[in-house]
Amino acid sequence: MSLIDRDDVEELNRFLKTKAQCPLAIGTEIDPIKILHQASTQGKLQIVKYLLEKKQVRPDIIFISSPLAGTYEGSLLTCSVRSGNLDLVKYLLETYKLDIEDRPPNGKRVWNTPLNLAVKAKNLAIVDYLLNQGAKVNPRLEGVSISSNAILTGDLNILNRMMEGGAEIEEWQFDKAIESKSLPMVEYFLEKFPGIENRFCSRIWDGSTACLIALSGNLPLLKHFMKRPDFVLFPIDNNKDRFRRKIDPKYELLIYGAKSRQVDMIRYLVEELSLIEYREQYAHDILSNLIKGKLFGPSFYNDDVIQNTLESLRYLIEEKHFLISEAQINSIIKNTRILNIRINAYLAALLMTPGSFEQEVLRDLALHDLTAMDLPRLLRLFSLNLLPKCIIELHSHISRFSIDDFSAQLGDHQFAIDLLFYSAHYLNNKNFSLLNYLLDSGMDPNQENRLGESLLNYVYRLSGYGSAAEFLIDHGADPYREDSSGFSFAKHLVIDRYKLKLENQLKDIGERKELRKPKALA
Repeated sequence: MSLIDRDDVEELNRFLKTKAQCPLAIGTEIDPIKILHQASTQGKLQIVKYLLEKKQVRPDIIFISSPLAGTYEGSLLTCSVRSGNLDLVKYLLETYKLDIEDRPPNGKRVWNTPLNLAVKAKNLAIVDYLLNQGAKVNPRLEGVSISSNAILTGDLNILNRMMEGGAEIEEWQFDKAIESKSLPMVEYFLEKFPGIENRFCSRIWDGSTACLIALSGNLPLLKHFMKRPDFVLFPIDNNKDRFRRKIDPKYELLIYGAKSRQVDMIRYLVEELSLIEYREQYAHDILSNLIKGKLFGPSFYNDDVIQNTLESLRYLIEEKHFLISEAQINSIIKNTRILNIRINAYLAALLMTPGSFEQEVLRDLALHDLTAMDLPRLLRLFSLNLLPKCIIELHSHISRFSIDDFSAQLGDHQFAIDLLFYSAHYLNNKNFSLLNYLLDSGMDPNQENRLGESLLNYVYRLSGYGSAAEFLIDHGADPYREDSSGFSFAKHLVIDRYKLKLENQLKDIGERKELRKPKALA
């Protein structure tokens, strides 16, 4: 435990005295500003007081997390509010009269105020104190307002205190109450705005209350609403002024349930509400929306999101037979902006021949992750280019292995072929060592992979005629040799030369091979 963790002023003083011969330059381990930052973030009142009063560190210091980028992290007050120590917050405001709104320097836009941070942390004591000190309840913030954040906490005590301080709650914020997954907060809105559950009320929300609950993935809340005699599960939007497409409300509900990625919610909609009727016509829309996910909440793929997405995909595809064509699967893979490698592997497995080794490898990756894959399987995924959107992630795992790891398994012919294709792919990085090692070991530069594609054609498909193709030709690859597809490297150049202007490359390979081009290629 460090001296900051112990909040030990005497120990800190002794430590600084031992360094008295050294200048306290910013950026060193004994910089008092760094110590102040860490102490305030951890809520260490005694050390903060010591640095401000005895070491004359300025209390209006602004902490910048990235000096080069000028990233604003906050003031001493902001860090103290984050720590949750009310006594420290009181000390700073009452002793040094700091700006309670923590306005950033140079007129930069405000994303947070101390009050907003306290609300999001559900720290009622600090919220109450800041409001009593005159903190604004409705400052101009970028992003979500403080009142909306109070609703998102699901804590009625926080919300009531904000309203006592002057915050206004509006009907359109009902979606925040549902997103909070707090039944008391939802009930509060139902009581405050009668009939709100059957209206399209949000400024940004374009669906019904049922759709919003389905999107949140909160199945108990949906069941709770369905028990209300006045709740309309499939309302019709009669607002002619609303820019809204006319959508089948049942289809829309299933779409938003899919976006939640919660298999229990999806199962309830499909089985209990009999929405399986949309399987044949809208399978592609439903599956693509499932993968794209929510409009709100975390947009990244964490472990829970990945697992929920895969469980939902397996339920719809394997149990309920929501089947889509090969072209539609490729469309989902291509058009999804962020696609986790396990989800990508599951979709790619649908394109493989049932029972094939490739399908088995992809399914293993989907069920586990890269860390559970052995080297031969990783190389097979790479050499066949089965996951083109995840090629960098695959390479990062394979590159952890050493030459000794590779050479120990070269006795396996298929492993050697996969390794050859992997090494050729990364010739664009000018790293010839692994490929040289394999060719010196007797590997054929005209080798074909399991798909019947030659090494030279594989490199051309991935990166065109560049340093990788030149290296292979210089080391024995025949540009005129046709692979199992019936195409040679030179024939690819002939086909592409008009759109890619590759006449010079055609001439170049002839010079490299010291061969005269056949008349067919002239």
